[in-house]
Amino acid sequence: MKTALRSHPIHRSTPGRIAIAAAAFGLTVAVAAPALADDSNDRQTRFPETITPPNDAVAGDLGFQPEGIVVKGNTAYAGSLVDGTIVTVNLRTGHTAPLVAADGDPAVGLKIAGRLLLVAGGPSGELRAYDRRSGAEVAVRDITGAGFVNDLTVVGDTAYFTDSQRAVIYALPVDGDTVGEPREIPLGGDFVLAPPGSFNGNGIAAFDAGTLILGQSADPDGSGSALYLVDVSSGEATRITITGGDVTAADGLLLKGRTLYVVQNRENSIAQLRLSSDGTEATFVRTLTDPDFDVPTTIDFGPRGDLYAVNARFGTPGTDAVAYEIVRVQR
Repeated sequence: MKTALRSHPIHRSTPGRIAIAAAAFGLTVAVAAPALADDSNDRQTRFPETITPPNDAVAGDLGFQPEGIVVKGNTAYAGSLVDGTIVTVNLRTGHTAPLVAADGDPAVGLKIAGRLLLVAGGPSGELRAYDRRSGAEVAVRDITGAGFVNDLTVVGDTAYFTDSQRAVIYALPVDGDTVGEPREIPLGGDFVLAPPGSFNGNGIAAFDAGTLILGQSADPDGSGSALYLVDVSSGEATRITITGGDVTAADGLLLKGRTLYVVQNRENSIAQLRLSSDGTEATFVRTLTDPDFDVPTTIDFGPRGDLYAVNARFGTPGTDAVAYEIVRVQR
């Protein structure tokens, strides 16, 4: 049986807004802290299976509405689509604490680069950087003409951001605490935008130093979703051939070795794929799911190798009575 306790409430931040983010998703968009148990036989602490950060982390009464999650050690960082609030969550105890106060714009994908917490700003077109320990703002870079800056991955000294409404990715230099100026990389080759109103580039992961894996939520050929290898030097995209299954409703991506995990948000599942040595082919291995899934969007590895997924609950009207869980999934 899963156990869950509500974590300590945290102070409200300044007022924010969610309408623009909900419109970008084309949806009405509406993180249970645990009891901690010790196993005296093996001296291992049982990490809670669900954690629910309190809804009063954000201003107003729309609920937390998380989308992005990233984990460092025992700490998860989760950001709000409502107003950009970011909280830290202790995955061992379930304790939640404020890190970044609301700035009025959504926080979507999150990644860590050294001391920095990098954030995709959704419809604001912002690429943001915060000190991941203090929450202090380090840099904000605005992308002129951006559609919906959705997710990101970090390769060496560069962070790559996706845009769900344009056929581009953005490269942001990051060196220690220094953030450079972004450049746009147009996507070519096999990548084609789906019809207007669709979500395109979404999850992203690094295959190697010069190649990314990009997920496209709405495949223009109508087959569900698609995955691509992208050469960062040219933007050339090569569609990955998938056998044995599909990746419908593809959202966040997570890669370990040649094993690729694809969050399938509306399917309430995670597809596990095995990539070929050159990344051009993928074999469907299995589907991971959990009874606590409610439209998960992004995932990361926890301290013991489990997956942690955040429920965005797209389609559920957001109120401060709606619970948005972080769910631990054993592999």
